[in-house]
Amino acid sequence: MSQNNDLNSTDLSPENESRPSHKRGILILIIIIAIAAAVGSYIYFAVYSSPASTFQRAFKEQDYDTCAQLSRENADDPDFAEEISTCVLAESEEIEENYRNGDISAKDALTQLQELNTVSDGLFQESLDSKISEVKTIENVYISFDNAKKKILSGNYLEGIQDLMEVSDSSEEIDVDLEDEISELIKENQDSIKTSLFEEFSRLVKEKNFSQIKTYIDFILGYIKDADFSDFQALIAKLQSGTGKIDEISQAASDMADSASAAIKDKLQDIKSQFEDRE
Repeated sequence: MSQNNDLNSTDLSPENESRPSHKRGILILIIIIAIAAAVGSYIYFAVYSSPASTFQRAFKEQDYDTCAQLSRENADDPDFAEEISTCVLAESEEIEENYRNGDISAKDALTQLQELNTVSDGLFQESLDSKISEVKTIENVYISFDNAKKKILSGNYLEGIQDLMEVSDSSEEIDVDLEDEISELIKENQDSIKTSLFEEFSRLVKEKNFSQIKTYIDFILGYIKDADFSDFQALIAKLQSGTGKIDEISQAASDMADSASAAIKDKLQDIKSQFEDRE
């Protein structure tokens, strides 16, 4: 009878039966949290605190000493170079664009590109050297334009036009737009340029250098509309077809030069008269 009482006294309530599974649930939760923490730590140290990520943060903060040190320490790691390439090369593109837009000088652009090469420890030297070369090429075109302008403004019109023709070709090759500047310079000195060119045409006709005349005329007509150049081009075509005479067309070029020179004198006289009237 006492045995039955003992059996009956055993606690078989639902609350007691659930205790082991409750403990197992807590244990599983703890394990999951531990795994998540371990994975998070791994991701933090492997990604956020990786040399490449540290470089990118330092680069953004302009801490270039840290960038240079990280680049030296990880120079043999291709993954490091690949991960930092985006920010370094994007910066080089921005430097070039700022220079092209006139926001910085060529000197500043070259200095910044060289600094990029230093902070990346030469990992992208080939790409950055290419940018440096491009900036220098663009700067040389601007210098050539300034020299051509100086020649024209000093009265050396023929050499100035020859230089402008080279500038136009070079600027087109490197995608630099100087067309407005060239057009303005030619228009402002149109009669003087015309005088020099037709004097040159008179000489070139006698030498039968028709291709050079055509080159000059095509260039000029690309910037101004002047019937004399178009008409003279037609005369050259007659010579080439055998229906024109060299001496006559050479004289025609000389006459056009005289006419352009006379137009300059007339304009100067008009300006002088305007000042005299004001007095």
